[in-house]
Amino acid sequence: MSSRSYLKWAGGKSKIINQMIDIIAEKPLDTSWKVTDEQSYLEPFIGSASVFLGLKNSGIIENESKVILSDINEILIATHKTIQNKKNLEKVVIKLKEMEKELSEKGPDYYYEIRDLLNLELTEGKGKDKIHTAANMIFINKACFNGLWRVNRNGEFNVPLGRSSNNSKRTIIQKERLNGFQTSTFGVNFKCNSWNKTIKLAKEGDLLYIDPPYLPINEGEYVFTDYDKSGFPLKEHKKLAKACIDAAERGVRVIISNNESDVLNKIYDKKKINSQGVDYEKHLILLRRTMKTVIGGKREQIKEAVIFLSKKKN
Repeated sequence: MSSRSYLKWAGGKSKIINQMIDIIAEKPLDTSWKVTDEQSYLEPFIGSASVFLGLKNSGIIENESKVILSDINEILIATHKTIQNKKNLEKVVIKLKEMEKELSEKGPDYYYEIRDLLNLELTEGKGKDKIHTAANMIFINKACFNGLWRVNRNGEFNVPLGRSSNNSKRTIIQKERLNGFQTSTFGVNFKCNSWNKTIKLAKEGDLLYIDPPYLPINEGEYVFTDYDKSGFPLKEHKKLAKACIDAAERGVRVIISNNESDVLNKIYDKKKINSQGVDYEKHLILLRRTMKTVIGGKREQIKEAVIFLSKKKN
């Protein structure tokens, strides 16, 4: 059974993962990108886990016990860990059924009540328990505007209640997806880590997939990076690029995805990368949609770049 993420996520790859898998099957850089039992798969910007699930569904990842999925979002990681356990998942589903009913009866006030509880946990660590944390996170993700995770400078989640289509009842519970995620991630190691800590764990032969907040298509242009109160400025992208190239130098296979842009091509300069003993190959995918990150935001067709890096063969 193919598994899909139970969360919506800005910048998520659920719509293009199949195209990414087709590209991987072509063996970019004349290299196998399969993750065998002896190798690890690491992903430091896990989000909704769409890429991991797609790679596992396709057989590219063989052994989930050597998988490390991480993010700096403590609530996100806590939720994934809770759903990973079958008994905990059953309790979360019961709680979500109650919340779905409450939202239907109380309306917007109930959404903002739950958002306040979530913010207490985000800013002061005042969560009741892991079941409530996971249920609150999933509820907010399903009920908020466009499933957007956005925090302000104080670290508070500030996305308003979204509109339901044709004033219909909102669907909070997607049990099949929750069950599929639980099965597919059994044995996976979820970590609340900074991206650099996770990249340092990657060893020769491992596969590292990098999906950071998007770079601007044009230099100086606004792009959504408010997943965390610190954002993700250009200098952070440059540090990330260096860490990826360093990882490839030590024999890690690296896949990076981001907006195709002059900014990206300056950071991942092919000639410079090749001079460091690392091979480089880039593929482009046309995105059929872009995630609205603000109400009234513009939707455009853009190109997604998928970059492959590996140590040069002797």
